Order: sequence, then structure tokens, then C-alpha cells
Amino acid sequence: MTTSKENQDEGLRQVVLRNLRSLNTTLCSFAEPLRPLTVTLSDRAATNGEELMLPADLLADRDENRLLILGLIVHELGHYHYTDFDLLQEFLLGRKWGDHQIARAAALLGCPPQDLHYGRLRMIARSWLNALEDPRVESLMRGRLFSAEALLSYTHGETDLVGDPAEFATAFAAQHLSRRIASLMNVTLSAGLCAYPDVDYATLTALITADLEGALGKRVVGAMRRELSALLQQLRHSPKDGRAALKCARTIFAKALPAIAGELRLPP
Repeated sequence: MTTSKENQDEGLRQVVLRNLRSLNTTLCSFAEPLRPLTVTLSDRAATNGEELMLPADLLADRDENRLLILGLIVHELGHYHYTDFDLLQEFLLGRKWGDHQIARAAALLGCPPQDLHYGRLRMIARSWLNALEDPRVESLMRGRLFSAEALLSYTHGETDLVGDPAEFATAFAAQHLSRRIASLMNVTLSAGLCAYPDVDYATLTALITADLEGALGKRVVGAMRRELSALLQQLRHSPKDGRAALKCARTIFAKALPAIAGELRLPP
């Protein structure tokens, strides 16, 4: 005998599945020839180039969350169309580069390489490359879909701490240093490529820069910002050049490793 709660849970599950089927039908028109795209459920929005994952709780009320769902879909479609996932795997799994960084970190920390986590290195590398990729693919989608700019702007307003610099500063200070560096990457490129109206980029950049200068020193942060400015100029001229972002992420990693080496002791 089923309970009232079980009936409600089953009803909600059926709603989510119906909405999922509807989205899969709609997104067929956005897929590239010989490259299927399937919407699946997850705890966050993401894509691996074959599946577009959306949070199940959003699909439970598609009408209420319509704009947010559409904005997340536009963002992930940007990765589907413009992120080179083979290149991403090369960055994350390239043993020559990864082994070199582990060896450098171990020497800096005075510990054997086996004390450090390769998975943690990949996690940091992924977050940094994603921080650079997000503004790049969103800028490309804004040129591809008429409604993309408005939908992405709405989505960032709903999901980011963009309206309250003090709230952002509190959340930012609690993050690992590698995540704070990723924020510098993302905000710098977003300001130059996307410039969403509800985001106070000048205040966010000042907060992030001041924090990182305290942790890394002005010379290192200045070098990072120059790398990001050079990448920004390159992407303005060649926005589809994914290798430029990878090169920038690796260069900044080399500059920041002495400060973040200790994070490689943490489990992934």
C-alpha cells in the first residue's frame, strides 16, 4: 500500500520525465549532424558534449523555472557547439604536463609526489579552463541565438552573487585560493566578452584583485592579469580559438603553483 508522500513523489517524477522528454524533442533541432544531443537529469547543469545535464528540481516546475532552464540550456549548448572536448581531455589527462606539475609541487612542499592527488590537480585544471571557456562560449551563443543575451543575463542574475558585492566578498573569502584565481579569470573575460548589465564588474574585479594581491603579491597578480588581457584580445579577434584559453590556463598555473601547491594534498 503506497502512502500519500509516495504518490506525490511518483507524480513529481512523472512530471519531470514528461518535461525531460519534451526538452529532448525540442533540442533535436539544435544538435549537429551525426552528433546526438540528449538531455539527462543531474544535480547541476553541465555537458560532456553528448549529454546536456539539467537539475531535476528545475524540471519539476518547468513553467515557474522556464527562463532559468532556457538560460542554462543556452549556456550548455555553447559548450556543446564550441568547446573542444578532446582538447579538454588533453589538458586534464595529459600525463606529461600533469606529472611535471605534481613533481614541481612536491619539490615546493618538500614531500614525495605520491603524497599529492592527481585528481585534485585535474579538478583545479578543469575549474580554471571552465572559468575561461564559459565567457567565450556565451559570447559565441549571443551571436548565434537572438534571445541568448537576455536569457544568459537572467540566468547569471539568478545563479551568481552579482548584485551584492558584500555578499560576494564573504562567499569568495571562504573559497580555496585556486577557486579565487578562477574567479579572476572568469570575471576578466566576462567583463570583456559579455558585460551583462546586472553585474558590477569593476567592483568584483577590485575585490578579487585586492584579495589575490594579499595572497600572491602584486607582481604575480599583475602577470596573471596581463595574460588574461592578452587572451581577451585574442578571443575578440578569434573567439573560436579554444587552444588560446588552454595555453593561458597553463601559463597562469605555472605562476600560481607555489601558492596553491598545498591544495594538491587535499583529496579530489
